[in-house]
Amino acid sequence: MTRTTITVNAAERSDTPPSFANVTSTTIDAALVTNGLEVSDFFSHSNPRLIITNTDASAKTVTIAAGTMAQCVKSAIGDYTISIPASGQVVIDQIESARFLQSGGALHVDFETDHVGIIYATGTKRGIG
Repeated sequence: MTRTTITVNAAERSDTPPSFANVTSTTIDAALVTNGLEVSDFFSHSNPRLIITNTDASAKTVTIAAGTMAQCVKSAIGDYTISIPASGQVVIDQIESARFLQSGGALHVDFETDHVGIIYATGTKRGIG
């Protein structure tokens, strides 16, 4: 199974508050549910988070896969599963690389069958300027 890859919508560091008005979102459809999702650069940003909606008439679960890297000292805790209410939205932040880091620095997300909605990742670019 080849996961669908997305990247973080990163805000530039500046004196003005970040805006995510023009974020690139990904539609959660049957193909994404089957393949799963990889956020390729998730852990290379400050304050990364996932925003996930569920437009289905029933609650759906989303699973963040436990990490596979040797430095994932908390990966033994296992996957993290969260329920998204019907016609609802969740913001998931404070996702630790010590538990969820995959090969290449990615984050893996899996969806319950028949989940429909959108997902996007946000964060702030690291460094000065």
